[in-house]
Amino acid sequence: GLRRIAMTASVPSLLLSVAMLRFFGYGGTVGALALGAKSTPRDVIEVCGPNKLTGKTAVVTGATSGIGLEAAKTLASYGCKVVVCGRNQEKLQKATTEVQQCRRPGEEAPEVVPATMDLSDLSSVAAGAEQIKNACDKIDLLVLNAGIMALPERKETAQGFEKQIGTNHFGHFYLTQLLLDLVKKGSEPRVVTLSSSAHGMGSVDLEDMHYKNGRNYAPWEAYGQSKLANLLFAKELARRLEGTGVLSVAVHPGVIKTNLWQSDNTAGWTFTKFISNFIANKDVPQGT
Repeated sequence: GLRRIAMTASVPSLLLSVAMLRFFGYGGTVGALALGAKSTPRDVIEVCGPNKLTGKTAVVTGATSGIGLEAAKTLASYGCKVVVCGRNQEKLQKATTEVQQCRRPGEEAPEVVPATMDLSDLSSVAAGAEQIKNACDKIDLLVLNAGIMALPERKETAQGFEKQIGTNHFGHFYLTQLLLDLVKKGSEPRVVTLSSSAHGMGSVDLEDMHYKNGRNYAPWEAYGQSKLANLLFAKELARRLEGTGVLSVAVHPGVIKTNLWQSDNTAGWTFTKFISNFIANKDVPQGT
């Protein structure tokens, strides 16, 4: 039987901005619009139609900082109802307030709903999904953005999964399953999964996915495994939803200096954060 799943071909870098082109139904080329790797979502929206988000409902995980917060603020400022998801109550309230303040001149404040969930605990994901179901009658855009990266030591989720794949993949997998009926009710709905070119650093070992049975834990390999799982999930979701009108895409935002680089304060991570100052070639809006 199949023991390991590994990607043998590189996957082109995609942007959430390009996914938005599909969300808006634009059929032309990105180059013709002078949009590129450092375009922001606002650039895309202004080109493709600033009114096309009005009345849409978006759910964004990891929306208390970085790409998630920027995405939530941008979507809200163009008329989207936005569900802001996060695990820290204080940060979630602060982000909700920030997103509520995003509006274009002359327009009403956007509707913003906070949803508390910890993606490393499936019971918390289920509770958060119930909050979303109570607040929304449809979902047009589900952005699976939250994540952790290269934890220096192996840790487990509440259910005993290796924490990176448990948080980055299984938490989002479960959330998507719980919300899929609402997504199917959306108008041209999209599920956008944040993957990474780091998927090439890992493989999915079906016999020891969680580093419990002799597989040596390596932080970046485990991160790569989680990002590969994201990619395979998005691809399989697209296959299963073919013909339903739901588009599933995986995107690589590029190398961006966000809180994802703040996972630990060990010497190794201090060096990694130092190096990130040189290799991160995008700001948060460009990465979003």
